[in-house]
Amino acid sequence: MGKGGDDIDIKLKSFQKRYYKNIFLKGIIMSLSVIIAYFIIITVLEYALWLRPWVRFFILFSFIAVVIFAVLKYLKDPLKWWAIKKGIDEEESARIIGQRLPGVKDKLVNLLQLQANARESGLASASIMQRSTHLGPIDFDSTVDYGENVKFLKFLL
Repeated sequence: MGKGGDDIDIKLKSFQKRYYKNIFLKGIIMSLSVIIAYFIIITVLEYALWLRPWVRFFILFSFIAVVIFAVLKYLKDPLKWWAIKKGIDEEESARIIGQRLPGVKDKLVNLLQLQANARESGLASASIMQRSTHLGPIDFDSTVDYGENVKFLKFLL
């Protein structure tokens, strides 16, 4: 693949790691929001009504169900990526980067497709090197903005 292709692969792996950290952060905020809201509602309800033991038992199991639901809904993708390394592939990562960086567009996807289909020819290697040097200075990690999760903090507060 060559040095240029390896640099792009390293940048893509770094992007994927940052992308899933961002999804994980959003998932933590949303999961905690749901769990805390449910806990507060049930606590106020119990305080006001002095519920019977069998109702409390039902509330306990419904709380466990809400926790499991929140984790599966909001944290499934990052946990799947970290646990079994199954998530977006390099081509999908390249499409996401292309959407967020106007200078890249389809160039990164084309480079990855060329790397996958390239045989040991000098022309393909030269094309890969040229495209890699063109995309080399671009920081793919800058497309992931942790600050976009601030809008979800209002749910947690």
